Amino acid sequence: MKHLIQDQDIVVIAGLGVFTPLGRDATTLADAILAGQCSIVPSENIAADQLLSNLTSEFSNHDTFGLDRALTEKTDRGVWFTLKALEEAMTSAGLRKADFDSERTAVVVGTSHSGIQHVEKIMKAALFGDNATLNPHDFYAALTDHVSTTVCEYLALKSIKVTISSACSSSNTAIGYGRDLLLSGQTDRVIVIGTDTLSESIAAGFNSLKVLSKSPAAPFSSPSGISLGEGAGVLILENLASSKQRGNQHRGEVLGYALSSDAFHQTSVDDNGEGIETAIRCALDNAGVGLGDIDYISAHGTGTDSNDVPESQAVARVFGSNVKISSVKSSVGHTLGASGVVELIISLICAEKGYFAPNNHFTEPRNGCAALDYVHGPQEPASINTILCNNYGFGGNNSSLVVSRAAGVFGKKAPQQRKVYISGYGHCVADAAEGQDWLTQLEQGRSFSQNDDQYQTFIGKVALPTGAKNSARRSSPSIQFAVKATEHAIANFGLTEVMAEKRYETGLVSGLLHGAQKSLEKYMLSVFDDGLAYASSTQFPLTTLNAAAGEVSIKFGIKGFNTTLCGPVGSMKFGFDAIKIGHQERIFDLSTDEMTPLIASLCEHFQVLGKFDGDVPGEGFYLTEGASVTVLESGAAIEQRGGQKLAEVLAFNVNQDGIGHDLEGNGSQLAHVAKQALTASGLTIADIDLVIGVGQGSAAFMNNEHLALQSLFGDTPPQLTSAAMHLGYSPTAVLPQMVNLGAAILNGAPYWSADQQGAIWQPALLQRDQQPRHILVLFTSVTFEHCALVLGKVE
Repeated sequence: MKHLIQDQDIVVIAGLGVFTPLGRDATTLADAILAGQCSIVPSENIAADQLLSNLTSEFSNHDTFGLDRALTEKTDRGVWFTLKALEEAMTSAGLRKADFDSERTAVVVGTSHSGIQHVEKIMKAALFGDNATLNPHDFYAALTDHVSTTVCEYLALKSIKVTISSACSSSNTAIGYGRDLLLSGQTDRVIVIGTDTLSESIAAGFNSLKVLSKSPAAPFSSPSGISLGEGAGVLILENLASSKQRGNQHRGEVLGYALSSDAFHQTSVDDNGEGIETAIRCALDNAGVGLGDIDYISAHGTGTDSNDVPESQAVARVFGSNVKISSVKSSVGHTLGASGVVELIISLICAEKGYFAPNNHFTEPRNGCAALDYVHGPQEPASINTILCNNYGFGGNNSSLVVSRAAGVFGKKAPQQRKVYISGYGHCVADAAEGQDWLTQLEQGRSFSQNDDQYQTFIGKVALPTGAKNSARRSSPSIQFAVKATEHAIANFGLTEVMAEKRYETGLVSGLLHGAQKSLEKYMLSVFDDGLAYASSTQFPLTTLNAAAGEVSIKFGIKGFNTTLCGPVGSMKFGFDAIKIGHQERIFDLSTDEMTPLIASLCEHFQVLGKFDGDVPGEGFYLTEGASVTVLESGAAIEQRGGQKLAEVLAFNVNQDGIGHDLEGNGSQLAHVAKQALTASGLTIADIDLVIGVGQGSAAFMNNEHLALQSLFGDTPPQLTSAAMHLGYSPTAVLPQMVNLGAAILNGAPYWSADQQGAIWQPALLQRDQQPRHILVLFTSVTFEHCALVLGKVE
């Protein structure tokens, strides 16, 4: 059903900027591509003697692009590319730093492995016993969300920051999610960033898969093979009303998008491209356009058989053979997680000039590729309005986006604002007896004590799961934990039958801080100990942040939305929004962590571990591993399958301090986000019966939480409880554990009130007869995001 379109319902691209080796601004880059130029040349940074090919589109490692030395010394190169592209985007949009409302501007980044060069630095030091050379800037620069945090600090932004890391589909999805944030009224402006960098370990990984091309890539043509690239693109999104008010000349409208999962293989697209086809058709539906409305397709087109053949066949099934299609990876290389934004900008600027972005190096369709209208060679000027952008990534993540140069041309479905419920959960936690329910452990008053004499701390360890869905031999522990937690959620909450149907409306979102750690360590050792030529082809695909989600989708046939975000706040918020807006009927929100001796040594080096003094725990994090899943679902879907509404998520709000990798420590932003959530839920402080917090961490985290609670409740807070005081601190799984605990309590589960007198919270008194109706969940992540969820009892 279409509705009358208002300017505030139209999301436009107010400004754009791009920074690549072929062109350091949008016009230069588009002109170079239209002229048939290519920046894919022998690498200055990666040795040729150990690789099948060292052809890349790459900046010199010595070039800092005129940026301040104080910045470049503490940041990764992905930040450098981003800031240069941001300069152009701000100029294009007619915006200055002061024009960005700190409370109403969101930053959404799409990247596959931003920070990889600092990851390599840390792994080399840790693997070879040289931790003393590392400083805190190295750690923060290695985080996948490093770019979003730095941009927020640069612009003094305190609103939503999100980093999507679903391999090569990342920034295409980031554009779509930016649109969601605007249309749902959560923000007034969104800075969407796609950025990625090349490095030795990335080149070695693709070399191990034997897909590097010995000549510049020729997508859909011959020879087959990939050429790697790097760079960044930035889009500034706002609604048309705002754009008109500022007198801005927008560059196009973001009409809609969709995601899908192949549920097939970690590195290959499913053979017939069914997942790609699903993403395309659903994106067209979400955008409100027909097949005949698409003027041009910006294809993923990596140059490999495993991508080009199924992609072209899927496009042919949807559009036939007459649609214009090309891949600009033939000119700029595969910029991995940045490709969505970078390639959209190229497509738009070429279209503004009256030409399709060409598929350079194309001669004739490669064997197996469909006979489509591939753009190559001389062109006549054309009128190009509506563009379909496709990007796909490891783990079977498919993303399709529709953009129109003219705004307000197409009708849209009426926006939805649905209620979101928790309908299930699953856990795989440390030290649990086989088959023991996690709530039983909590009810028994479980707490932790020192079990690691080397660091005088507690480190929780999970026994590798057993069962048909797990393989201790083939998967890293965090992936196995994720599979087991998902299996529990499906089996225990009546989801077996609906999962067997492999419906598109069931999706999976994961929130992690790092990939499968054991696999990452094995892979880096193979690269830096054995040499680039001996990089492990089995471990490389598992080093991406979305490896766990990819494996879970394969194991359980999850074919709907599938994406991975850096950290549990972003992932649960994305899942919440996907249900509320109507993209999906149910989402499995997954977070999983694994501990290794290397991780423990790094945490000790950076002084974040909690320490025991005898039996008394001090400030710090008492780390544990494991996985937790929260099932978010629409009311209609729960009722249709005869499930139970465990709790309603009345509100979910997110913010941050905007001062980089740090906390202000005064609790003001955490208290502020709690007040926002209460307002959104229509409640007051007096309506909150129970608060679920963390109660663990460094002095800065503990003070921040304490002062926020004091600001909200004064000296008489409601009862407090925590999951971490029982289980230890699982860096990403801790948030779903808190939310799931709240859902269980609202359904009668007992809980322990928290004793706050010590350095960290500990279990005090078992509460059996309390019947809370409204629970406030307060959380600050180790990537310095604050969130507040209000959970309501379903009567």
